[in-house]
Formats: sequence, structure tokens, C-alpha cells
Amino acid sequence: MRRQVWKFPLAATGVQLVHMPAGAQILSVQLQGEGALSLWALCEVDREPTERAIAIYGTGHEMPSTEHGILRFISTFQLDGGRLVFHAFELVQS
Repeated sequence: MRRQVWKFPLAATGVQLVHMPAGAQILSVQLQGEGALSLWALCEVDREPTERAIAIYGTGHEMPSTEHGILRFISTFQLDGGRLVFHAFELVQS
């Protein structure tokens, strides 16, 4: 199986669906260059695509209860020169 690290664009807030090969290992969420937010994942490129729910929450923002699934932490990133701090999670159905 061929494996590659792929990059996926993200919005800076909310819950969004990202299409990636099944079983991809999410590595990190960070800003790149002029503030483009991206998610990187180690992918087996021949696998069928699937949707993964990625949730972005700012520090102090309301987060869902665990009845909606498990939040698996990915990483923390900063915007606006560090004045805004956000946290990326994968929302995994329980």
C-alpha cells in the first residue's frame, strides 16, 4: 500500500466534514503561510474515501456534551499573532 502525508484545508471555526482515505491517521492542524488553516494526515492512498468530522473551538467557547460523541484532541493553534487560541478535535461517534 502506498502511504503519503496529505493536506486538507479547514475553516477556522465550527464542525466540518473532511473527506480522506479510510483509516487515515490525523497528524496535526496548523496555520501555513499567510494563515491558511490546514489538517495533515498520513493516508493510505488506495483506500476508499470517508468523511471525518473535525471540530474547531476557541478557548472559552461552549463545547458539545459527550452525548454527541467523543472529542479526540488533534492540536492547538493560534491566530492573529497569538491573540486568538483555538483547539482542533475529531468528533468520533460513540
